[in-house]
Amino acid sequence: MNYRKHSEISHQTVLNFRFFDPAALATLGRDLTLSLSEGGLWWLREHFRLCEQRDPTVGELQFFSDLRDLWLTLPASAELQCNAGNEELMRTLADAYRMRAALPSSPMTADTLLSTAGQYLARGGIPPYHKNLLCGSTHDMAARACGENPTLALDLGRVSAMLSKTAHTPLCDQSLLLLRHTGNAPFPLEVARFLAAYRHLGLFALTAPCGEGILPHLLSLGHGFVLDLAPFFEVGEPLTPSAALSVGKDAVLIAAHAAAVPYLMANGAPVTPCGSLISYPKIQIRSGPTVLLSLSTAAFAPFLSTRPLSITAKKESETQIASSVTASDTLLMGGVCVKGGCMHSLLTLIGELAAMGADAGKTTLTAVLEMPPLSGTDQAEAALPALLELHRVSAELSLPCVAPRLLMREELAEPTLTVFACAERKSAPDGRFSAEWQAAADAKDFATMRRLLHAR
Repeated sequence: MNYRKHSEISHQTVLNFRFFDPAALATLGRDLTLSLSEGGLWWLREHFRLCEQRDPTVGELQFFSDLRDLWLTLPASAELQCNAGNEELMRTLADAYRMRAALPSSPMTADTLLSTAGQYLARGGIPPYHKNLLCGSTHDMAARACGENPTLALDLGRVSAMLSKTAHTPLCDQSLLLLRHTGNAPFPLEVARFLAAYRHLGLFALTAPCGEGILPHLLSLGHGFVLDLAPFFEVGEPLTPSAALSVGKDAVLIAAHAAAVPYLMANGAPVTPCGSLISYPKIQIRSGPTVLLSLSTAAFAPFLSTRPLSITAKKESETQIASSVTASDTLLMGGVCVKGGCMHSLLTLIGELAAMGADAGKTTLTAVLEMPPLSGTDQAEAALPALLELHRVSAELSLPCVAPRLLMREELAEPTLTVFACAERKSAPDGRFSAEWQAAADAKDFATMRRLLHAR
């Protein structure tokens, strides 16, 4: 039989798939135009043979192919392998690898590069002072505030940071899933008002994805779930499991206790029930009563794994896009958004905060890397200089970077990095500080900068 990638055959079973040899798997992959590797197809063969004890449907195999294609566009999917390039950047990268070797093993992705210096400093006795410092998309921060006003917050266009008052509540089994899309007002404002109005119900914002939708985030929870596609498509529209990959872009996914949902619906709350978390390791995608996919969570791990990406460390010119500072009586928070490098803008920001009285021993960084979908090496190479310069500043000045985030932005042409710094406030230094700091920053004289920061 010649399989075609159309919805009318997605429900058909691939007979004897569990017993296909490598040649038959390769033929099937070509017939279905699957982008899965030989290893990926073999993994599925063994999973269906040993765990599911059945043959898959065409739609299930197409789903894994489409899931892998989506995953490979996300920044977290790329293990950065860099063996050549700018000498200064390569020295910083070698330092990051040295630190990484002393930490729990994990691939060197953009995410781990953002967090390596902070984890290494914590291991050496310099933990982040502000453990509730968070960053992400602006509507994500509105969701994670859980209906409360944060202690301090700063918006820089699409991304924000906040010092949260609320620790996240652990997920509970049997929570129902609700999706909140935007309406007419600015989405972050809508989200904040919604969660404030229903704060007494204990709603929990699971994730606020950008262009990748909710499914990669649900799969990363390591938790069983049911996702119902019926609310998002026309009645009678033929659906395949891959339709789940388009659900929830630029939205907020909320977990709610079952008792809260009737109250929300009775009050006309602008949410769409779309499934539930479950207590057993099963993932099910449905369209109303029709089950499109039902598999053990163990089936998905290889398709959300990293793959090596060989890149070159190229020096990029630094361009500052935005910068801002906010303050309270006891706290300071500043942020810079850049592309290319970040060192000059970040050191200038740190100096500005220090001149306002920032306590270097009680200063914490966080950062958001926004990237277009990965389609080769260009995007990763363009992001690398800013990542390495942030690593160097964090390590040299002993300023831990906590809870960094990676965001995939379909509309972006090139990566941008936004770094936030939050500090406790004390008395400001004398008038000579700013000139001395900027001279040291321009010369990349970290010894002098350390002395200036910690002399007070």
